[in-house]
Amino acid sequence: MGKNIVLVGLAFDENLGDPMIYHCTKSMIKEVMREQDCSCELRKLDLYGRKKKSNNFVELQYERVIKKLVNLTAQYDAYTDKNFKSRCEELIDKETCGIVFVGGGIIKYCYQVISPYVIYILELADKKNIPVMLSGVGVEGYDEKNLECMKLKQAINFDCVKKISTRDDYELLSKKYINNSNIQISQVYDPALFCKDYLEISSAKFFKNGIDEVIGLGIARGNIFRDYGIQISEEDVIQFWVEMYKVCKDNRKECVIFCNGLRADYIFAKRVAKKIDKNNWKSILVKRAENIVELAETIAGLDRCIVTRLHSSIIAESFGIPFMGIVWNEKQRMFGRSIGCEDRFVDISRVNPHKLYDELMLQSNNVKVYQQTTKQELQSFLTQWCLI
Repeated sequence: MGKNIVLVGLAFDENLGDPMIYHCTKSMIKEVMREQDCSCELRKLDLYGRKKKSNNFVELQYERVIKKLVNLTAQYDAYTDKNFKSRCEELIDKETCGIVFVGGGIIKYCYQVISPYVIYILELADKKNIPVMLSGVGVEGYDEKNLECMKLKQAINFDCVKKISTRDDYELLSKKYINNSNIQISQVYDPALFCKDYLEISSAKFFKNGIDEVIGLGIARGNIFRDYGIQISEEDVIQFWVEMYKVCKDNRKECVIFCNGLRADYIFAKRVAKKIDKNNWKSILVKRAENIVELAETIAGLDRCIVTRLHSSIIAESFGIPFMGIVWNEKQRMFGRSIGCEDRFVDISRVNPHKLYDELMLQSNNVKVYQQTTKQELQSFLTQWCLI
């Protein structure tokens, strides 16, 4: 059996931002290997040890409850998760020449149970002397008094870690997290910004019924704002979207509601659609995307959009669809900053739908060409440490 590279990420998440990241990073690596005229088996390691996407609602709810309990008890993690450890042992073997964390919110220690799994893989890589790259990762917060944050900091400074590229907070990464001078760090774009180059989708626009443009409202679960410290009730969030829909219709625009694939987002979006029109809500709400192609086709089929999830805005930018983003996490503004459009991201409590609509209509619809910094850093890692 030949050499292999293990790609680590949230490959089977319902929230399709992370599967999109995985797909784009894998596509970049395959491109690098073609250009270098070499081959290497690429293995998929889901960060939670999953082998496939679950369609069982009960299983998904159980998984979410367990992970919330982890935040409270710290008793169930990578070190006690037999399924995850088994997957690591199966995929990371003596022929593994490199491990790549494909991107997403990897350097984080709260809100989502990520760090114990990242630390476990890095410990394993360090023990086996396998070179590691954290590619295009998000860096979310730092707290010297937080034990999990300090454990994560220690792990990403292991000698096995050769390169870290970040999509957002380079300053926090370089000044607070990294103290190993041998680790190369860089600023890159989120890999999903290049999804247009790595997906084959239908280019059909939504049926417009004689109306000149279709605007999409990308909705996330109603409590996402409160979870991140923004004091707004679910009912107020619903009212915001209802008013936003009405403004679009008053300006003779067709309007649809969609989500990134997460069931909790879809359930909340359905509440909004029913509040708008309880009898015809199905004509307003787009079918929940079940894979990255369906999500990309939904967004690329719009003329403009106002979105909550980070990767709805990233996919829109990739396809040249004018967008405005509703902020619940600072990573959204950092993405806006990276593309020179930080003003496209606004606070839900500080903007009214009429003003937001006017701002949206000022945005131009053209596909920008961004430098492939993400791929360039991957190529540097692969050629120096893996494909030799």
